[in-house]
Order: sequence, then C-alpha cells, then structure tokens
Amino acid sequence: MFMSPAPLKDLAPERLAALEGLAFDVDDTLTSHGKLTPAAYAALGALVEAGVALVAVTGRPLGFAEVWFGQWPLVGAVGENGAGYFWRQLADTALTVSKGEPPSFTVSGVHSAAALDVHGADGWATRRTQLMDEALARFPGLALTRDSWARRIDIAFDIGEFVHVPLSEQAALSQWLQDQGLEVVTSSIHLHGQPPGAGGPFNKATGFIHWHEAAQGRPVSWDRWAFIGDSPNDAAAFAAFPLSVGVANVAACLPKLPQAPAFITEAEAGAGFCELAAAILTAKGRG
Repeated sequence: MFMSPAPLKDLAPERLAALEGLAFDVDDTLTSHGKLTPAAYAALGALVEAGVALVAVTGRPLGFAEVWFGQWPLVGAVGENGAGYFWRQLADTALTVSKGEPPSFTVSGVHSAAALDVHGADGWATRRTQLMDEALARFPGLALTRDSWARRIDIAFDIGEFVHVPLSEQAALSQWLQDQGLEVVTSSIHLHGQPPGAGGPFNKATGFIHWHEAAQGRPVSWDRWAFIGDSPNDAAAFAAFPLSVGVANVAACLPKLPQAPAFITEAEAGAGFCELAAAILTAKGRG
C-alpha cells in the first residue's frame, strides 16, 4: 500500500540527533533551478561542523562527482546513479603544524571504483557509442545531456533540463533502451540507460552501500544515516534508508515512485535541503 510521506516536522528530533551522515541528491534537491545557492552551500558547511558526514549521490557524471568530491566538504561522492564512487583515506598521524593552528592530515589517496569490471568496461565503451548514435538517429529531436562528455558509464538524454521531451517519446525511448538490454532510470531532468553492472543492476542505494563498505570498511548502520532526494531515480535510496526525506518538489513524481520517502519538507529544492539541515542542527544542539 502506498504511504504518503509525513511532514518533516513530525520527525522525532532524537533520530536526527543520532545521525552521523547525510547522503543527498544534487539536482533539484541541493540545487534550485540548477544553481547552488549560498544558503545551501552554507548548510553543507554547518552540517560538517556539527559532525555530520556528507555524501553526494547523484545522477550527474562521474566526472562531476569527482570534482565535487574534491571541492565540497564531502567524505564521498557517488555518480551516474551508482555507477561509480569516490572516497579518501587519511593518514593516521597529523602533520606538524604551527602553534595555535588546527592539525591537518595527509591525504594518502583518493580512491575510485566502478560498477563495471575492467573487461566489461572495455567492451562497453564501443557499445555505448553505438547505442548513443542509434538512439539519436531513431528519435529526431532527442539530445544527449550537455554533461555527457563527463560521463564514463551511463547514457543520458535530456528530457527536461534544456530540452523538454513529451512523455510518449520518453516512454518509447525507455522501451527501446530496455530492448537493448539496459536498465532505465529517470530523474527530474534526465533519462539514463545503464548497462548491467559487474554485480547486477546498480542504483543510488547500491552505489552508496558499496561506497560505505569501501570507505568505512563495514556495513552501513542505517539508523545513523539519512537520505534526501526529489525524483524517480532516488526511489532505491528512499527504499534503502529508513530515514529518507523528499524535498517538497518530490510531490510531482510520488505517483510514479515504487517507494516514497518517509518524510517531506515544506520547501522545495535547495530551500528544502536547508530545512532538513536546520532540523538536524537543532536536534544536535547547533541550531
């Protein structure tokens, strides 16, 4: 039975106070109309200062995820809907620092892993190009996403970011990709075709799980993590995280979701992210 999300204000503060990490979608969840607002970026910093680890889990390219991982205050980044992930290991000992300065740590390596094994990746590269060319020939007016140059595994088509594709054409494209043996997921702006992973289909939940096992060396303690998102490609994460939150604009796709988030914010997009961040900070006595 479909269960509508409860208002975020109904979420027990003690559950938020116990959080050690927050995984989050980027487009239309952290960002607003394609922009990262000063308030949303400040919320990331405030959460980190309160001891909350942050992991971006996005449908955007692995190339984007790698850059965000290097520039934003993140402990991890998962890209292309779980196709790959990045983590960092710190040295055990602090560097020598000047008196009065905080200690810093040596980065011993930034690590990455992908859902395809080496053999699969080699074979997929040629097939991927063939499929992109054939799709564009079969569906006049269809366009690859403008970020496709930074993608390494999935095929992504613009259905609502710069090009608006009718639902009937989205359905036809989705069916064609499935007929080619691909998994299909959609976000609020893109439609993705994904090859089978080395361990089976991948998604935002499995991508996060693999990141956590690689970065933390242990299974996820689900009561210590939350996820926030907004669209159909977040459904697997909504199902995996007991504490899942949708920003208000998730309401537009709730009828299409196999699993709704447990809670929903009053505000949309980046403002909704800030709403959750404020609730976490208040629960931790930092609001």
